[in-house]
Amino acid sequence: MDAATWEDVREEVCTQLEIGMSRGEAELDTMTRLIWLERQDKFDAIEKAVTAALNLERGIAPRKAKVLQWKSFGS
Repeated sequence: MDAATWEDVREEVCTQLEIGMSRGEAELDTMTRLIWLERQDKFDAIEKAVTAALNLERGIAPRKAKVLQWKSFGS
């Protein structure tokens, strides 16, 4: 990661620690919550990618909706 990304991470952690302290959370609880949320986001992304790949492999691709044929009526 570059320096700007690390700075963003540092600011987010400091902000979350301040919010947690104002709520009476211990620092360990705040950090555990941050790590849990980050991991949950990654797991959700991985699950979606794997599900999409398996669906394509099994041939369960999303079906296109049936469209009615256009009919012109005499005026």
